[in-house]
Amino acid sequence: MKLKFWAPTALATLAALAACSRGVDGEAAIKELAAKQNWSEDSTGSYALAQRLETAANEAKSDSLWARYQLAAGDLEAQIPSRALFAIRYYMRVVDSLPDSYGPRALFAVATTFDVNLNDRMRAGQAYELFMQRYPQHPWAGRVDTLLQITRSGADTVLMQQIQATQP
Repeated sequence: MKLKFWAPTALATLAALAACSRGVDGEAAIKELAAKQNWSEDSTGSYALAQRLETAANEAKSDSLWARYQLAAGDLEAQIPSRALFAIRYYMRVVDSLPDSYGPRALFAVATTFDVNLNDRMRAGQAYELFMQRYPQHPWAGRVDTLLQITRSGADTVLMQQIQATQP
């Protein structure tokens, strides 16, 4: 007897929760992302915003919107030190799904997240190298090659040498 009461109530609750997640406004989420300077101080809000962006991506009707929301979620996650690996997950989804159109931007974001946010030079170097293999003619290839050389050397002395070489 109790089961008959709970089953319809549970189904109605699940339907209401599912309806709440429909129609997420991805553009409003991106505006919210851009409006705040430092998300690292608001981990609860950033997590909720990342979830909204992921939902918007899943609801997107075009590849460009899907990529936009995935990349924005990654950019948000990269700002939070404990969630930088989640950023890489978002970026790699884009690299794997849309390698020709949005792959270069996403792969560059992977490399710089490993390099800057996680201080993982080995994986950053691998990502920079993968960029150079996949996109050797890309306009960013020269910059990526320089970053790859710096990352491979593992020393800031190369950077200092390059800075000193450009000074008059």
